[in-house]
Amino acid sequence: MKKLFLLSVIAATFSVAGYSQSLNSHANANNVPAKVTHDYVDLGLPSGTLWATMNIGATAPEDYGDYFAWGEIEPKESYNWTTYKWCNGSWDSMIKYGVKSSFGVVDNKTVLDPEDDAATMNWGSEWCMPTKEQQDELRNNCTREWTTINGVKGCLLTSNINEATLFLPAAGYIWNSTVSSGGSSGFYWSRNLKTTGAGSHSLFFASNSMSITDYSRGYGQSVRAVRAPEGWGPQLLKGDVNGDGDVNVNDVTVLINYILGKNPTPFVEANADVNGDEGINVNDVTALINMILN
Repeated sequence: MKKLFLLSVIAATFSVAGYSQSLNSHANANNVPAKVTHDYVDLGLPSGTLWATMNIGATAPEDYGDYFAWGEIEPKESYNWTTYKWCNGSWDSMIKYGVKSSFGVVDNKTVLDPEDDAATMNWGSEWCMPTKEQQDELRNNCTREWTTINGVKGCLLTSNINEATLFLPAAGYIWNSTVSSGGSSGFYWSRNLKTTGAGSHSLFFASNSMSITDYSRGYGQSVRAVRAPEGWGPQLLKGDVNGDGDVNVNDVTVLINYILGKNPTPFVEANADVNGDEGINVNDVTALINMILN
């Protein structure tokens, strides 16, 4: 029964997508690489940090992209304490990432785990959200210019070291379901918790200023990724394609959707190459099914 159910999931998914070829012929025609590349810029920064050229969820440097609450890996319709993953409905009931009992749990975790990092979980283990220090380094080593690119207002950063540039769109933020300050301000999460409050550090800028400040974690803000340090990423568990810590039929569905180009999130690339051939294709679906059945 279990095998028949798995096979029905595959058949239904490919049928809905309109694929009439055999699975093997589809794999040969669409051999998706295990590592999806994203453009980055070398600003010559002292730390060697390489910054992505666009926001998570964007298709161009000037696109706003997606908004994320701090420590969440998927965009959503409404951003507030009721919908925030890491609390029990209020700012003083945190269940993860806390250093003061007045805000809830005290686990002394002040940096996002890879599995809670929107950059890592959407782009893979070669990427992560920047630290507060990396954001400080960026603003302290670049000249700022408020400008408009393809009709989008934002901040153009030009390196004082090698004159390379980086554009950050003024995407504003979301509370509840309303985008505020779009076109006038930018709010970009770091992966660091503020240790003296319930908020997290964020890079803020407007037409005449840029600073590191902190905001309530429930706000939806932009994420601009940096190349991750060596060894970063969620714990490797082959077949756990959706990163939930288990290997089951849900991973089969996510893997098939990825192969079909549907860009499912969350998606852990490192776990998707199930057969270890350095590609993500229908052969990994077969290997994953065999793993589950055995």
